[in-house]
Amino acid sequence: MKSAFAGGVWSDLVEIVLPIWLKANMGMRIASGPRVDGSTRLHLVKVSNMYGGESEIQLRSLDYDFDITAIIKSARISMCYFSELSNFQNRIVFTDTAERLRMPHLSESAHQWISDCNPADDGTSSWIYKLFYEERVSENHPYPDVQAKFQTIEFTLDSNPWLTESERNEIFARYAHDSDRRDRYCFGKWTTSTEAGLFSEVFLADTHVLGNTGTYDEDDWEVILPSETCSKMVTGWDIGTSKNHSAHILERIGTDGWQGSIFHVLDEIVSVGTMLTVEDFTTLVDERIEFWAKYIREHCHTQPVEWRHWSDTSAFDTFRASLGCYDHMIVAVASEGRIMLQACPKGKGSIFKRVDLLRKLLFQNRIYVSARCVQTVKMLGSLKKGKTKMEPVQSNEMTHVFDSLTYALAPELINELADSWNPNVGSATSRMVSVKL
Repeated sequence: MKSAFAGGVWSDLVEIVLPIWLKANMGMRIASGPRVDGSTRLHLVKVSNMYGGESEIQLRSLDYDFDITAIIKSARISMCYFSELSNFQNRIVFTDTAERLRMPHLSESAHQWISDCNPADDGTSSWIYKLFYEERVSENHPYPDVQAKFQTIEFTLDSNPWLTESERNEIFARYAHDSDRRDRYCFGKWTTSTEAGLFSEVFLADTHVLGNTGTYDEDDWEVILPSETCSKMVTGWDIGTSKNHSAHILERIGTDGWQGSIFHVLDEIVSVGTMLTVEDFTTLVDERIEFWAKYIREHCHTQPVEWRHWSDTSAFDTFRASLGCYDHMIVAVASEGRIMLQACPKGKGSIFKRVDLLRKLLFQNRIYVSARCVQTVKMLGSLKKGKTKMEPVQSNEMTHVFDSLTYALAPELINELADSWNPNVGSATSRMVSVKL
């Protein structure tokens, strides 16, 4: 709401756009407002048209993506407009509002959902790109009649007829130092931002992400598969205390104690902002474990495969009074004993060490992520450093994805975890200078 008023879309609407249409003398009139409704506290303005109809335009504020369900629930609207759509990280803002386009007196074609945005920081892994660029043109879309309703209109700096060459050059100069923002803001490219990222120097999507999930039908996806000699599978769990849970399934290639082990991240199970119980989350993970176990039996070999399951120590020392037990006990019961969690070792500075370990694996090309693990890819490209020295990782929903992944890696490479790792940077022709990144 603050953005909309501070020279934003609401200010533009009531101060610029509506007055232009009123001056056109086409029958539009301001019937009421702009004002704040006394009961709903919504900012609104009512306009009438040449046919005698009246429409109400409302400004609704959304603090968190998942609040959209409660905010828009049971509403009927004829048009919805999102400004700066890339500010919203979850597709639920589209699905929940699109379902409310259902005015009974209007035809289906008279409803409209529109938005504007710059390319999102997470590039082609953004739900916006997947919806409007991949699904919109997918050849095997199961509902082509719905697919045909989507449209994109692209604007670049050259599309602005009022922008002088001097102003254009000033914008390009502003982002000359930052190739990420230049590509997104100047050229409109959907590239993944690595700005100030924890893994920006070592994570290369073209190298570390394998597979292709560009098709609409999941059966046609190309993903990382277990190796023919697969013998060790590892899972990492981050069981949240509220709405957030995350888990990963990895194959470890290499024997215990061997510091050259390679990891393939085959699958992820991520629940963010949803009221999902530990039992239900365990069921989801157990289903994916069985899926991969069956694949190994049918396509690789029939020899026993060792499974190791790692979790944060909170699953062992946080007692849930309402259930009378600990999280690791809930997981064991929900999986009927198939998943017995072990505690990932923790100590002073353990988060810093897990960050260093993951950076090391990426730098040495010893970890690869399946393209189906979209949240993991997003985490590697967007996770930022904390704001203080005591906060190694910026706290957000991606933190849970980082935790579950590194809870699986750290105990498997406990010897490497003990060693701090940083690359040395300096001139090879002069005195070597070690720089800690």
